Amino acid sequence: MKSIRTLLLSSIFVLAFPPSLAVAEDSYLGLFIQGQRIGYVSSSEEPTTLNGKPAKVTRSRTYMDAGLLGAALVTVIDQTTWVGSDGRPILVKFSMTSSGRSQKVEANFNSGDVRIAINNNGARTTKVLPIPKDLPIVDDALNSLFSGSVQPGQFKEFYVLDSMTATFVKNKATANGVSKVQIDGIETTAQTVLIAEPRMSMTVYLSLKGDFLQATAMGGMLLKPISKEEALKPSEGGTPVDLAEVTRIPVAGMTETPSNLRSATYRFTGGDLSRVPTDASQSIKKEAKGWLVTIRPAVAVSRPEFRTIASLAKAQPAWIQPGLHIASNDPILRKQALQILGKETSPILGAKRLGKAVNKMMNPNAGIGVLRDATEILLTKEGVCRDYAILTASFLRAAKIPARLVSGLVYDNEAFYYHAWVESWDGKEWFGIDTTRSDLAVTPGHIKLAQGSVEDAFLFTFLDQTRVQVLRTEKTKKEIRN
Repeated sequence: MKSIRTLLLSSIFVLAFPPSLAVAEDSYLGLFIQGQRIGYVSSSEEPTTLNGKPAKVTRSRTYMDAGLLGAALVTVIDQTTWVGSDGRPILVKFSMTSSGRSQKVEANFNSGDVRIAINNNGARTTKVLPIPKDLPIVDDALNSLFSGSVQPGQFKEFYVLDSMTATFVKNKATANGVSKVQIDGIETTAQTVLIAEPRMSMTVYLSLKGDFLQATAMGGMLLKPISKEEALKPSEGGTPVDLAEVTRIPVAGMTETPSNLRSATYRFTGGDLSRVPTDASQSIKKEAKGWLVTIRPAVAVSRPEFRTIASLAKAQPAWIQPGLHIASNDPILRKQALQILGKETSPILGAKRLGKAVNKMMNPNAGIGVLRDATEILLTKEGVCRDYAILTASFLRAAKIPARLVSGLVYDNEAFYYHAWVESWDGKEWFGIDTTRSDLAVTPGHIKLAQGSVEDAFLFTFLDQTRVQVLRTEKTKKEIRN
């Protein structure tokens, strides 16, 4: 199982993207986890013009220096946003670099859509997003929420463009009234605002005048104002905060290795599993004490009506198409996928053959934090579990085998860690393929949190302050696998 642990990667970087926090111009926020400074967020704004019209330009930089399972993980995120007089974004330029990899995004907002150009380590793609009509797209929700007298419970819903996945994410900012809070060891009266989005929640503390005091989030994360000098000074050394360990979820009562199990039932206490998918492989049920989660991974079965890849492709055309970072139409990638597939016509055996090829060609590198295109992954042949999954899904779709990405949890060493893998369709059910494992097995120790293409699979909910108890398990029996 240690080979899997070296590949674990949660999409922790959402924590480094604080929503617009109504901080002052030319400000610095220290980024702390469990009391240790791991970076900063800087921001500045000034009036300008764009396309001959008055606008405001906001520039921000997020710098994070942490670790992931023993690997150094240094990430720099730069974003420049031009906003019109109505508070609506006009243009966004985004850049993220980590371990020599980069992703650059430019989003141009029009009246009915957003035209997005993405440069992922040289792989260029475009995407057009329709403008949501139900809620506004904003750059600074707190300013509008606190523009006048606000009563506890008053809220504002809005969309924010997530540049990494090139999609709109719905947020909700709720005023929770005035409370006492410790700010640098001093009890302070503050207004509290809860900002919630599908991945996580952040509590923001403001002075009675509306000035930013601090913000807290999962895993003991804290954002608070610091000086420029403090923000830019080198780290004090020592063991860096390991993001995988910060986000691990303890599991009690596991007495078997998950690979020896056919099914397992868990009780999750704390955390919100309302967005977790339920299907033939797993069921989620809300109860008074938390959530009951039963995992029984599907076993691929060769079905008479879908014995060939061609027949399966016709039944699931949506899941053989290329998508964001799933470069199944790239000529080089497609040629290699077909060479690996050879004369195999069985969709199940073909999926496993392609999965084993990914496992053999890839090398783990936990220090890569950028969401990457499959062409760059194939070129470098290294990455984290998310990269393994993207390359696998691209190979499968290039071979016309239906495939989708999965983000979730995997059990190891008495805890769940965030992980990613792939599912392929056998004609009736989706069965898992974990290409970080040589046997490709998805076990009752794998729990899905989200699934789909990049835009859906990597917008999963982080489970904060969560504990897990194993309630019962069923040992596996010798099964015939096609």
